[in-house]
Amino acid sequence: MTRALRWTAAAGLVLAAVGCTGSGTLAPAAGGGGGGAKDRCVTSRDLSCAEQRAVLAIRRAAQASRHVWGGQFRLSNLPILLVSTANPGGRARGILINAARAPRDAQRVATEAVAGAEVYRLDRAARAAQRAIRKANGRFDNFFRFEGAELVAMRYTPRDARGVASARSDWLDLLVHESFHVYQQRWEQPPDGSQDESRYPKNHEVLALGLLEASIALDALRTRDAARCRRYLGQLVSARTAKARAEPGRRRMVARMDGLQETLEGSAEHFERRVRERLAPRRTAACVSERADIVDGIIAGSIRGARARQFFSWELFYLTGAAWLSLLECTNTPYRQAIESGATPFEVARRVVAPSGEALAAAKRAQHFAKLRRVTRRFAID
Repeated sequence: MTRALRWTAAAGLVLAAVGCTGSGTLAPAAGGGGGGAKDRCVTSRDLSCAEQRAVLAIRRAAQASRHVWGGQFRLSNLPILLVSTANPGGRARGILINAARAPRDAQRVATEAVAGAEVYRLDRAARAAQRAIRKANGRFDNFFRFEGAELVAMRYTPRDARGVASARSDWLDLLVHESFHVYQQRWEQPPDGSQDESRYPKNHEVLALGLLEASIALDALRTRDAARCRRYLGQLVSARTAKARAEPGRRRMVARMDGLQETLEGSAEHFERRVRERLAPRRTAACVSERADIVDGIIAGSIRGARARQFFSWELFYLTGAAWLSLLECTNTPYRQAIESGATPFEVARRVVAPSGEALAAAKRAQHFAKLRRVTRRFAID
């Protein structure tokens, strides 16, 4: 995959992969790393309590990542630089973990809190990373280069530390999600992946079918029942096929944008969700997707106009992409190798389930499509 696939948020968009808020206890990951919300802070000159909690949370996520995506991508193999400015005088501090070798001037951290982990203080890199993060999006730079090494640089605050200790934080979700984008650099790019949000169709039928897709996807993410998964997979394939046909002209933006973004952002969202399930199962059950509130707001009429249209040309793909992969897993359909070789989730699903008028009609009945049409009529542009 070429570096051109590194995404940037569209103008005015809140950064995606924002995670699910809500309660839940941070469970020990299989294979070690133990502890939970009451992890003991060990007095250390090298690591603050906040930094200790962050390192421990990342170690747990790394253990959980061994059981996701066939174990092909592990956070423990990815160098991560935590960047904090919540220090006396606003000085930047850098904590480097998972480094393949000790960088020049790095100080090894030796403390009981992170026993068994390779952790370094690297404040010199933090200053450069801080500038790069500001230029990127203010929260992270997942392709930060420092002295020949490529790192995931994440801004970090004591507030984030309180969250990761209780499994209520979006910060760890974001780190897991953005780290998966680094792994995606090895993949082949889907061949037809032109991206132009401004040209994405906003006609009534495309938006109504997009809202139908979102509703099916939310139901799909709530079940592990094989029979229901097969039903939702058929409905989602049929709704996508109908949406592509409803696009006017010959630009094929539905096929191009939905396909590529579901491959990139949908798979990262799926990876993030599966890791979170292992770390905070109750939190994941309570919040099936952070997009659920947006979908509910659109249907209720509290989200409308340009903000609603924006959802259908970008954020929807995180939700549907995660749903495709969840359904393929649930139906025991192999997908990982195909997606890494350039197929989109829809294309993988289409190989095993054919679209049908019957499945589309069933989805429309179940999701009250007449209401979805009335809602989207208010902000569609025909």
